[in-house]
Amino acid sequence: MEKILEWCYSNGKAIWEFVSEYEEPDIWDYLAEVWKIMQTSIKSGLEKEGTLPGVLKLARKAPSYHVRIMHSKGYIKKRTSVYAYALAVSEENASGNLIGFDQVVKTMMKTGQDLPSLYKETSAGGLAMFHGIDRLKRE
Repeated sequence: MEKILEWCYSNGKAIWEFVSEYEEPDIWDYLAEVWKIMQTSIKSGLEKEGTLPGVLKLARKAPSYHVRIMHSKGYIKKRTSVYAYALAVSEENASGNLIGFDQVVKTMMKTGQDLPSLYKETSAGGLAMFHGIDRLKRE
């Protein structure tokens, strides 16, 4: 990770630009597909009610938090959104549905989408950043 950060600092570039420089061009198609899977997972998790599969029969909570979002404002709305998206993806994972990256990345990306553009990277850039970090872990 230190080498990548060093490269970014010396070249005045972000991590996603490092990924763009060193990965094959088809990385953007792959990340677009991951983004689509993430969006589907969040949407599905927010819409499904009832219980999760398994012997515990735990109640799904994401839909109720999603309803709370509609009645909230400002910081509370953002905070509740993060929690609802995390629950949605967790519940989809627990249901055995296909999800591209882990819950944290998906939640971060959805949260980033909801923040003002001043405070977020592009969805592809954010995914590329995590792809770059994941690549480092494998080296």
